[in-house]
Amino acid sequence: MRSLMLGIDLGTTSVKAGLFDEDGIRVAACKRTLAIDRSIAGRCEQHAGDWIDAITDALSSLVASRIFRTLLMRRRLRFRPLRLSVGPC
Repeated sequence: MRSLMLGIDLGTTSVKAGLFDEDGIRVAACKRTLAIDRSIAGRCEQHAGDWIDAITDALSSLVASRIFRTLLMRRRLRFRPLRLSVGPC
């Protein structure tokens, strides 16, 4: 049985989500644009709720994709959390 990996890229202007097989080949992907609030002169802000909405929408789009539905019907999916180390930039 082959595993799938989910990648989420939360950037300044968009959220991208993709499903990849064990060889790193992209199986499905989607992108959602993020708004930047420039209502105060000299400031650019984003709202965390917009990030959550964009991620949720992107994941919903992947689940709705024909490729993902086919994989769900043929395979039992396993999710493996990845350990991330966070340090200074």
